Amino acid sequence: MTIGVTGSSGFIGSYLVKKLRASKYEVIEISRTKGYNVLDADSLKVLPKIDIIIHLAAVTYVPESFNKPASFFDVNVQGTNNMLDVARINNSKFIFISSYLYGIPSTLPTNEQHPLTPTNPYAASKLMAENLCKHYNSFFNTNVVIIRPFNIYGKGQAKEFLIPKIINLARTGKLSLFDSRPKRDYVYIEDLVESIISLIDYKPNNGFEIFNVGSGKSYSVKEVVKVVLDNLKNPVEVSYDDETQEIPIPNTVADISALNKATGWKPTVSLAQGIQKMIE
Repeated sequence: MTIGVTGSSGFIGSYLVKKLRASKYEVIEISRTKGYNVLDADSLKVLPKIDIIIHLAAVTYVPESFNKPASFFDVNVQGTNNMLDVARINNSKFIFISSYLYGIPSTLPTNEQHPLTPTNPYAASKLMAENLCKHYNSFFNTNVVIIRPFNIYGKGQAKEFLIPKIINLARTGKLSLFDSRPKRDYVYIEDLVESIISLIDYKPNNGFEIFNVGSGKSYSVKEVVKVVLDNLKNPVEVSYDDETQEIPIPNTVADISALNKATGWKPTVSLAQGIQKMIE
């Protein structure tokens, strides 16, 4: 079986490619470093026959999506469209890595049927890409599985993201953060990769399914900081600039029962274990 992975040199992609090759899959890395560009349809025409496409290529840092929205829509929407067309031509199964799209949840844990309310340009671009996936399934019978990860973290993540930021600041002995209250469901990178691999041989019902991926638990920023400090030896001065205004999204918890029922996948790395791996 030949598996094409876009964004293969990125945070998730580098873990995934390593795991796929260790599992003896033939992997084609679809990235600029390998001569392929998801925004250049001509560069994709020379790809060999691919059985499964795992589409990771995206720009992901949410704050930047407000400053440069065009680049997010270009890469995350048009790039997805180009790869879906490769899937159509090759009759490939398409696994798309989406994002949290539920806005302020009305129910916790939140399942895949919850209404979608993107709260930033990044999430909006992922929702548009999901709709393209639906259309390719409807019009061309492309088999599609969509994964909606909640908050991903792990070794190698960019320093701008919350948990690497907390670890790096804590190492300086002084940790100052904006808000201690927001709670998020954090899924470790290795668990996310295992969730993707669990879907390689899975046949989606009616050719199209969506699955949440998370831990099924949530932790506040303050609780994350405590876990980090419990793993560090040096004293750290901690302060928060908590504001009295309402938190945009107070809490997120993934209902992960659908994927567990479909493939047996479940997370194995706790937040404490994941942070310990990052610090070590």
